[in-house]
Amino acid sequence: MRIVITLFAALAISGAAAAQDLSQLPGGLGQPSRLEGPIAAVEIHPVFTAYHSCTEHQAGENPTLGDDIGRDCTVEGYPPRADERRISSPYRTNGLVNEDYFGWTTQVLAPFDSVVEYVNEAETQNTPGVLGEGLPGLIVFLRADGMRVIYAHTREASVAAGDAVQAGQAVALVGNNGMSTGPHIHIAAWKEDAPYQIRFDLHALRDARAARRAQASD
Repeated sequence: MRIVITLFAALAISGAAAAQDLSQLPGGLGQPSRLEGPIAAVEIHPVFTAYHSCTEHQAGENPTLGDDIGRDCTVEGYPPRADERRISSPYRTNGLVNEDYFGWTTQVLAPFDSVVEYVNEAETQNTPGVLGEGLPGLIVFLRADGMRVIYAHTREASVAAGDAVQAGQAVALVGNNGMSTGPHIHIAAWKEDAPYQIRFDLHALRDARAARRAQASD
């Protein structure tokens, strides 16, 4: 199931209200990006400890800061089957309601030690399979060196602008809002006007999953 959605491109051409929304976003978010030469990468803490899959935005697919070379990550699990085969899926039954998705109650984890620069809480959640509109729930993190990371389609954020966070800290839950057709988290990184490719710290993922298993066994 592919739920890669253009985060800001449609907002940019959808009228004065959307333009006003974009003008209020930090760090040039939603503005044209500059991607020249080799693609640089930034390593961040994995967005989930749960098992998940991610799809990538190819270079230039959505050439705006917050979209360009971003990725969309979906939690997956193994729905029970009568034949007992283990076949992964983002949802438990038919995916027609948000609560059916494995990711719906999954915590979203901060990418690195940083300050929360901006938080938006979406007013409504979408019905799976129906493309929403408007600014999604989102959190923008600003690192001391000027690197920014956005998490979009979040809900129930537990942080506010100005909060200091640590890598791996729970900051929100997975949502389905804005230009989205299913519960997932969009991630993108940029510094000044240049987008960066996301790379997860797999040592941190190993340690976080080990801690989760140990907690579950207590």
